[in-house]
Amino acid sequence: MTLADMRGLGVNSVDVACACGREAIVDVSALAGAAEVPALRQRFRCANCGRRPAFVRPNWLEMNAPGMGGNGN
Repeated sequence: MTLADMRGLGVNSVDVACACGREAIVDVSALAGAAEVPALRQRFRCANCGRRPAFVRPNWLEMNAPGMGGNGN
């Protein structure tokens, strides 16, 4: 999935989690739409331990579809 695909679904941030247990929601609205979500893993480092995150995924809680936890409930 690219950031453009993700944005088309109303999601502008990603959930980034490290193996050390630290997790953060990161706004990626300023990044190019052609960037692929899994490739964003290489752009981040954990502020706690300095490692690359274990995973990066769309922040689906931001999605505006009925039943998906967004504003469209």
